[in-house]
Amino acid sequence: MADITLKPVRNIETLALGFNYEGSVNLAEDIATGGVSDLKVAGAQLAGTISKAAIVVDELVPETSSSGSTYTSVIVSLGDDDDSGDDNLIDDIEVEATNAGAASTGTAFVNTGASIALPLLTDKINLLVTSTGEADEALMTAGKLRIFLEYHPTAGEPFNG
Repeated sequence: MADITLKPVRNIETLALGFNYEGSVNLAEDIATGGVSDLKVAGAQLAGTISKAAIVVDELVPETSSSGSTYTSVIVSLGDDDDSGDDNLIDDIEVEATNAGAASTGTAFVNTGASIALPLLTDKINLLVTSTGEADEALMTAGKLRIFLEYHPTAGEPFNG
């Protein structure tokens, strides 16, 4: 399993939207077989409060895998216990390019609190990628996402003032 490192947001426009941590995900390089990747800050699991979450789709996953087999669907979810369902911050974004339900590149999916009560007190957040057709998520040849969180660690944040 590969980890996804989140870093403090430095862009004033992103901060103005309420997000203070961000990370980039290259689906072809960062996702292992099984499709679960933990989000971490400074090498540690997230432990604290999440008040807002978003995923931006920058590049879709091509239909053909690196083995030559075909993906019919690739679904992305962001949640707190390795699964899809009611406990997810963001649930079921289709990112396989030829799927009729695929998200458009540049689309932002923002949690509004409709699927899970916010703020969420958590001790682990991960990105789950599930594929059909070709069942091995590690064979994706492309696909890029950005993750944004409003996250406040239980232990507090360093003051840089």
